[in-house]
Amino acid sequence: MVLGMEQATTEQKIISAAIREFAHNGFAGARIDRIAKQARINKAMIYYHFRGKEALYERVLFDKFKGIMDSIEESYIGGDDPLAELYASIRNYVKYITSLDADVIRIILREISGGGKYFKKIALPTLIVPIHARVIAIIEDCQRRGLIREVNPHYLFFQTVGAINFFNIMRLALGDSGLVDFLKNEETVEEYTQTIIDTLRMGVQAKEV
Repeated sequence: MVLGMEQATTEQKIISAAIREFAHNGFAGARIDRIAKQARINKAMIYYHFRGKEALYERVLFDKFKGIMDSIEESYIGGDDPLAELYASIRNYVKYITSLDADVIRIILREISGGGKYFKKIALPTLIVPIHARVIAIIEDCQRRGLIREVNPHYLFFQTVGAINFFNIMRLALGDSGLVDFLKNEETVEEYTQTIIDTLRMGVQAKEV
């Protein structure tokens, strides 16, 4: 069903308020009353659109994880150059991750630290499994062509993704430190992205490429 403008606007108000509430109080501590107050709507509208707190929380997570996956899908450049596609995937991933609101990062960190029940339910099928399969296929294609050395593609995947995620977490954790201006600078993000790619080029990319 296509949502009308008024309905879509109401949903967005609810989601925006929910992101703030879940970020600062977690799923267990979040309250529908507070979300409704922040969104300036009757709480009955939340139940109308999302049925309840759990469905709303899952929608918030789904939208963000799907957004990450969509950004990776956009990196498909066609042609016959898996190495270029790998580096494009990294660039798109960093670009999307670093564009996420700090409250979204807080929600994900809270979710994982709390056991990851919804992370496993939503992120695994929506993001983790498909992105892992896609990137591993690219790496293995590069190895078959002699473009990347014979390293474990799974370790390479987690090492690269982990470094990017940690960088973004540090941008949040050090937000009130003297490094805040440096870490939030767009040039810093681009330089970090290039450093990740250069590290792969020097470390695992075949010398003759």
